[in-house]
Amino acid sequence: MFKTILLFISATALFSVNGFSNSFGKNASDSSAIQSLYGGLRLEKAAGFYWYNGIAAEYISQKILKKNLGLGINFLSSRFGSALSSNAIPFYEIDLSGIYYFRHGKDLKPSVRLNTGYAHANFGSDIFNALPDHSLILSAEAGISYDFHCPIRISLGGGYNVLTGNGMKGLSTIFPVYAQCSIFYKWLK
Repeated sequence: MFKTILLFISATALFSVNGFSNSFGKNASDSSAIQSLYGGLRLEKAAGFYWYNGIAAEYISQKILKKNLGLGINFLSSRFGSALSSNAIPFYEIDLSGIYYFRHGKDLKPSVRLNTGYAHANFGSDIFNALPDHSLILSAEAGISYDFHCPIRISLGGGYNVLTGNGMKGLSTIFPVYAQCSIFYKWLK
C-alpha cells in the first residue's frame, strides 16, 4: 500500500510540474507570467491524537488568479510521526488542495485552503477486518504563511475535517480538529 501511494505521489508531482508549467508557464506571447513551485515538509497534529508528518508541494502561477490561488498536494503518514517509534496505528493520507492567498506581494500572507483526498489505516490484524480502514478526506483550513528573504516559506494553520469517523462508521483515525506547520523550499521561481 505504501509503495502504491508513493508511486501515485511521484506521478502526480511529475504531471504537476510538466503539465502545469506547459499550461501556465512563460511563453512567447506572455513573458510576464511567473510561476512558483514550493516543496517541503508538513507536520500535522490531530487534537488529542497522532502526529502525521510527510511531504507537501504547492504550485502557484501568475495566470491563476494573479498568483493568489495555489494548487497543493500533501502526503502524510503516522509512520513519520507517532508510529515512528511506537505501536500507533499506521495511517496514510494523500490530499489535493486549493489554496487562496491574501496580500499577494507581501511577506506575510493569510490563507484559506480546501483539501480533499483519501486516507487509509492499517490496523495490522484480521481481528479488525470489520472496522472501516479507509475514508475520503474533506477539510477546510485557515492559516498564515511567511516568505523569508531567501527561498524558504513557513506556513502555520489550523483545520477542520468535515468527514470523520468513530470506528464503526467511518475511519476512526481522522479526528475533526488539527494544526499544521509546513516548511517549504522554493524550487521554481
